[in-house]
Amino acid sequence: MIDPSTINLLTLPSLPLEQRSQLPTTPCIYFAIDSEGVVQYIGKAKNLKKRWELHHKGIDLALLGGVKISYLCIELSLLEEVENALLHWFNPPLNRITNLVDKKERSGVFRVKRVLRVDAPGIGAKIKDARERDPRSVDELAKAAGMTRANWYRIEREENDVLPEPTLRKIEEVLGVDFGVKFDD
Repeated sequence: MIDPSTINLLTLPSLPLEQRSQLPTTPCIYFAIDSEGVVQYIGKAKNLKKRWELHHKGIDLALLGGVKISYLCIELSLLEEVENALLHWFNPPLNRITNLVDKKERSGVFRVKRVLRVDAPGIGAKIKDARERDPRSVDELAKAAGMTRANWYRIEREENDVLPEPTLRKIEEVLGVDFGVKFDD
């Protein structure tokens, strides 16, 4: 199994969305990443090139502009497990419905993921304050947290409407702080 926190999106092979016809024909997990380095969509494909011939998110992604498709070639038997782990780690905006309800068509059963909402006003400012006290650069901190610098800044500016708990916990770990965000079960 792959630990999502160890994936450096900047080092994965990638192509601009417009060049998707040149993608490999191997089993892959793919990431649609916008021009600011934010993962907008994650999916799996037995044949990546074929999957992108008529991808249902192609139009949405084209409208964003500057999107690239990064990919991680992976063993066919691991596609679903790795995709689920990455969806939960990155929580891309264009996958949000998939994250909330995990359809298991093989068994005909729906598994529902419980989502807890916690309002944490000012969390972005707290993260920024802690970052500014840290001697490392934003690039170093973002890399250690498994995200891009652009995504780190979006979190600080509270531009994301959702901050997944694993992402918050990773930021806390990297900065060596506890922001005091608690979840009532």
